[in-house]
Amino acid sequence: METTGQSEDIEKATKKLKKHGITDIYDVPHLDGNRSDETRLQWLHLLHGCLKKGDEGMSADLIKLYSFPRFEWLWKQGRKDVTEALKRHGEDIREEEEEAKKLLRGRITDLEQELNESRTSCASIVSENGRLQDTMKIEQERREHSERAMMENEKRAKQIKETYTQKEMEYEKKLQSKDLRIETMAENVQGTEEKARRQVERLEIDNEEMMTKLVSKLQWEDTLTKMLEEKERNETTLKQRKGWILVSTLAEECQDLTTFRTPFGRYCFQRVPFGLCTSQDIIQQHMDRIVQNVPGCVCIADDIAIVGKTKEEHDKNLHLLMETAKQEGLVFNSSKLSIQCLHPRTRKMFRDA
Repeated sequence: METTGQSEDIEKATKKLKKHGITDIYDVPHLDGNRSDETRLQWLHLLHGCLKKGDEGMSADLIKLYSFPRFEWLWKQGRKDVTEALKRHGEDIREEEEEAKKLLRGRITDLEQELNESRTSCASIVSENGRLQDTMKIEQERREHSERAMMENEKRAKQIKETYTQKEMEYEKKLQSKDLRIETMAENVQGTEEKARRQVERLEIDNEEMMTKLVSKLQWEDTLTKMLEEKERNETTLKQRKGWILVSTLAEECQDLTTFRTPFGRYCFQRVPFGLCTSQDIIQQHMDRIVQNVPGCVCIADDIAIVGKTKEEHDKNLHLLMETAKQEGLVFNSSKLSIQCLHPRTRKMFRDA
């Protein structure tokens, strides 16, 4: 038996077949389980014959359709369109392939360029790395050298400090011993009235000798003026710079005797101090010894005069004096230099000290 749903499906199928021009429709009865195999086989042969007749009819219709000129033109046109479409499709594919190849070549070129740039960058990085390593090595060596030099300087500074400390201690000991000696000398000097009286007498004598010295210097000045007045007019006057310091060295055993007290401590002279009764004589003897072989040269203390009868003789004597001064270490004051000056006979050559 057929169900309601199956009947509806069969009706729908029949209507669709009729719409397509199929009118020969046979209803195949439902084969239930009560029919025999022979009956079923007969129905299958019938169904096969129906299908065969339908295929033959469709083939005849197709053959008839193909025999129409319009269909043949459409067939050729379709094949032509398909061929052209395939050709265009092939050309499009080839163009796309060429475009893809160009893009691929460009991409390959870009990749090769990027690879070369990467290699160049890598090489520059390697070179820069090597340079930086060399720089770091040099800086490390320099730093090690600086550290070694610093350690050596610290060691040397420590040694110098220790040396200065030792010298300072020695100087302090010497200074203490000198202070004790000076204090002892002061106590000895001030110990008795006799020593004080002698000091007073000594000062009075020194004052008398100083006055004598001043008079003597004025006499020497007048004597020098008279001597020069008797010479010709070609003459040069010079004055030493720091003559007392350059010439007169005080003996070490006599330096302590010139000790004097200041707010900053005790000091003593290492050169003959200006103003002692013997200072002028010592300087004069020393200068006489220096200029004794220079003709036309006259000196009193640190004042020197060169004379000559002619200009050539004067220049020769002056040149010899310069050579002697160079050997003896004499220094002249340029602001007080007078070369070949013509002055009246009544004018004094040197001012009073």
